[in-house]
Amino acid sequence: MKKSMSIEHHTNPKPLSENNIEGYLKSIKFDERSEQGNLSDEELKKILRDNLEKYFQGKITQGFIMGLGSAIYEECPKDDILLTVTCMMEDIHDPHLRKSPIKEVFRSALDMLKKDRDKKIVQDRNHDQT
Repeated sequence: MKKSMSIEHHTNPKPLSENNIEGYLKSIKFDERSEQGNLSDEELKKILRDNLEKYFQGKITQGFIMGLGSAIYEECPKDDILLTVTCMMEDIHDPHLRKSPIKEVFRSALDMLKKDRDKKIVQDRNHDQT
């Protein structure tokens, strides 16, 4: 029996690749907002977290994530989690520094970003209750 393919499979475009990173950054006005100081570390974490999730859904390629990580790294983030994650991603480019397969580095980065978000949600709830 042949499995039927979902409509979603037919309508999804090809995964975004490293060739699409400049267009993506322009679409979110990354450079413009960066120059104006309008990109907070929290927003950068959300952008990276959302795109890492899309990577694991097959909607974005490894090269796209690496390009995005590099763009965020160049912003010299002040947040410890964001700095750690982007440094991990920069280390991917050097096989001597990379200690794990790229997919594992991405999974670890996503897990760190999710834990950080969840921690902040709990802190905000506790703050609201006081």
